[in-house]
Amino acid sequence: VVPEITSWPQDPAFFVRKEVAAAIGIMGKALLSDAPDELSLSESSAPARLFEALNRVLLDHIWQVRQAACYSLPGVFAIQPRNNARRENLLLIMRALKQDVSPNVQLAAFEMIGEIIYLFHDDENGVPDELVRLFMGKPMDAHDEGNDVNEFLTNSDYALIVAFNFPAVVLTLGPEQWSRLRELYKRLTTHAHDNVRNSLAASLHQMAKIIGPKATCQDLIPVSDQFFRDTCVDVTATMLEHMDEFWLMLPVEAARHLRADLGRRRDGSPLDGLLMRLHCGRLRSSSLSGMKQFTAALFLSALLAACTAAPSTPQQAWELLSENPEAVLVDCRTDAEWRWVGVPDISSLG
Repeated sequence: VVPEITSWPQDPAFFVRKEVAAAIGIMGKALLSDAPDELSLSESSAPARLFEALNRVLLDHIWQVRQAACYSLPGVFAIQPRNNARRENLLLIMRALKQDVSPNVQLAAFEMIGEIIYLFHDDENGVPDELVRLFMGKPMDAHDEGNDVNEFLTNSDYALIVAFNFPAVVLTLGPEQWSRLRELYKRLTTHAHDNVRNSLAASLHQMAKIIGPKATCQDLIPVSDQFFRDTCVDVTATMLEHMDEFWLMLPVEAARHLRADLGRRRDGSPLDGLLMRLHCGRLRSSSLSGMKQFTAALFLSALLAACTAAPSTPQQAWELLSENPEAVLVDCRTDAEWRWVGVPDISSLG
């Protein structure tokens, strides 16, 4: 099939070339899933033929063909040998597409930025810095000037792409690179377009899992508070759908305090009153569902922490009960132990 498909980029009908441009990437991903290892791909001529075909459609004079070719970039480069040539070729193509005469082609290439960065997730040389800079709205080369980040973020299409791909990019780069991307993330959380903030709200719990509890407490708790009071109800509802997973990434005490804070508005009125005022069924159902799951999860976390710190001898248990009037003794032995060994007598403690 590959030889036949790769012969069609020269077809005189542009709609045929457009379909071929899209099919090239699909075939690349299919080859990747079928190949047992990289060695099998290196012994095949298919990767080289698909790369050659991709280059042809990327140079097509019809912008719709070049646009379709952009969506094939991850699939084709995923099956290329992992060497410097792959790295250099991809950077060369991304630079060219960034300067394409068609804004539609430029946008299509940027849509693939998350998948393209992920191509280097297991590369010993790491992700090319040029791609990270492109994702951040900066010039691909550090010595270049221009590309105002603020102007970049005012374009809602580009801002939404960055917001959607943020978890994948941070996951690929690793939590140690969070400090480099943190300022960009914070800017996006206050973006004027609701769909950008909504995308970040949907992945807030995933971001917490990626960057870890310490960074979550420092950087994401303020974001969650901000989204909770967002002027767009959909942003709040989207965040609350996974709020239980977000809270579970926090230390138990921090999660408990956050749960209490979110239970009331800044003026002290109950959360339920806020939901009734908003008349939003989705917000109500999202918050109740998330909080019920969180309450159960928090109880299990607290119980586990209590069991871990539980006294290991009867004497230690007695001392703990004596020194702490609010302490509770939980006897979790079996019925047989109660009948044959006996039950604890703490009546003297009042």
